[in-house]
Amino acid sequence: MLEQEIKSYLTAQKEPFKDQAKSHSDVDFFLPRNGVHLDAKEKRQRFDMRNWKEAVMPQECLFIIDDLAIRKLLRHAPDSFCLIRDRSRMPLAYYVYSIVDFLCMP
Repeated sequence: MLEQEIKSYLTAQKEPFKDQAKSHSDVDFFLPRNGVHLDAKEKRQRFDMRNWKEAVMPQECLFIIDDLAIRKLLRHAPDSFCLIRDRSRMPLAYYVYSIVDFLCMP
C-alpha cells in the first residue's frame, strides 16, 4: 500500500509527519517542517476505455481523480501535492502534481 510505503520512507528519513490517511476530509499526510500537505493515489489497473469514451488520450496516459480528492487538496493550496503511483505499468511510474497543476489542466 502506497500510504504505508510513504510512512516508512518518512520515518526512515526522520521527517516529522502527521498521518491522516484514514481521514475522509483531509489529505493523507501533513509534513509540518515544510508546511506541505500530501495525498497519495494509485492507479492499480488499466481503465476500460469503453467506460471513458470522452477521453481524448490513450489509457496509458490517463489517471482519473475524483472531485473529493481535489477538494481536499484545494483546502491547503498552494502547499498541497498529490503523489500518484501507476501500478498498471512496469517499471512502476511515480508522478507528483501540485493542486495548482490540477486546477490548470484542461
